[in-house]
Amino acid sequence: AYLVTPSTSVFIYNKGESTTDFQCPGFVPIFADEYTQDLTEAYSVCGTNSPACIYDYIATGNAAFARNTKLGEEITKQRRQRLEKIPPTIRLVTHFDDTDSLLVYEGKTNIVIFEAKDDNNNSAICKLSKDITSVTLSENGTLTYTPDLYSPIYLNVQAEDSTGAHSSVLTIDIIVCPLCNYNGVCNTNSVASSFLEGHFQILECDCLPAYSGVYCEFEVDACETFPCSVGQTCTDLTADQQGNNTIGYICGPCPTGSTDVNGTCEDINECLDSTICDQNCIDTYRSYRCSCRPGFRLDSENKRTCNDIDECAVGTSNCEQICINSPGNYTCACRNGYTLNNDYATCTIDPINSGICQQCEQVCTVSNGQVNCECNLGYKIDDTDATKCVDIDECRDKSNQPCSQICTNTEGKYECSCNAGYKLDIDLVSCVECDIYHYGDNCSSTCNCHGRGNCDSVVGCVCDEHW
Repeated sequence: AYLVTPSTSVFIYNKGESTTDFQCPGFVPIFADEYTQDLTEAYSVCGTNSPACIYDYIATGNAAFARNTKLGEEITKQRRQRLEKIPPTIRLVTHFDDTDSLLVYEGKTNIVIFEAKDDNNNSAICKLSKDITSVTLSENGTLTYTPDLYSPIYLNVQAEDSTGAHSSVLTIDIIVCPLCNYNGVCNTNSVASSFLEGHFQILECDCLPAYSGVYCEFEVDACETFPCSVGQTCTDLTADQQGNNTIGYICGPCPTGSTDVNGTCEDINECLDSTICDQNCIDTYRSYRCSCRPGFRLDSENKRTCNDIDECAVGTSNCEQICINSPGNYTCACRNGYTLNNDYATCTIDPINSGICQQCEQVCTVSNGQVNCECNLGYKIDDTDATKCVDIDECRDKSNQPCSQICTNTEGKYECSCNAGYKLDIDLVSCVECDIYHYGDNCSSTCNCHGRGNCDSVVGCVCDEHW
């Protein structure tokens, strides 16, 4: 009755094969419910609650084989029981937000609560998936942690019930609020740095106005950016003095030539006073200077009064023979027997005297038929030949220089020039120092010190300390 027949078989066979090719007619199966012999020996091997073990022992007589069947049966039973059970769960009670994130504070022992539950009415405990030096977690779910900004951690926790079943691993994201060196507060809306794939984050510090740096570790020197006007002193306030004020410095009084206008030093236009200069007034940055009309020279002492330039005395006129000075100007004239040309400087001998004056090199005067040779301005009679003229070297006498600085002799004249840091004045003999914006030869170069130095009249910008 137990044999499969072609009519009861559910298999498909190859051509020429049937159920008989896969049967052993000599095999006689043993059925446990039909077994009538004594089972004492089988019970001693398997006990009375393992039918599969008892059957395998009856069928084979092999105790080891039967015991192996019993062991497999017990393992299968345990696995089935575990699969039928609901594993324990664990949750974070102390949340930072709606995620499994934990806000902790640097320099403080932070206490966090977890809860472990088991729906099978077994007891459950909380535990770390891996031991962490700075973290302790009690079985009842109380976690203590003192964060170190320089030692990021993975915080993984699990629940375990009394049968040894575990919950899935719960990974907690650590968000650290730094101390900010007690010079600021952490910003819970902004992350400064992130480690361990985002599971360990450090919040950004909002520093007090007097501090800067990632963790507010530097005290700001408010004067470093030169907030005061040029020429004003700047005093950096201490952090205590500044407090929450955004301005951490105090500017000194405005320098001479400027006045305070809403906290800014603005230039005073001294030239609005019409009596300050004798002739012309030029307003400069925080000062002024007087100048004179052509033909006048600024007094070297008071720098305000304009004195007439005697072009005839200093030899800067264009007159060929005679120079006549007048206030702010001069005129040229000629010796007897000469006529002033249309250039009002040079002279032409009268035709009546041109024939008898050929022996004179430059100027010829005739008196009672007597010829007398003379020289143009800037020349003198040659000691060896009274008919010829030689150049006067005005620069030779060092004790009586016509120029205030550098004198260069030329034919019949001389030229004045100045050292670096000065330029030639309008009288063409005096040198005046460069103003605060210019330097170099003839004051031809411009200073641009950007408020971080002073203009030296010779070399240009001389930077303040640390620049």
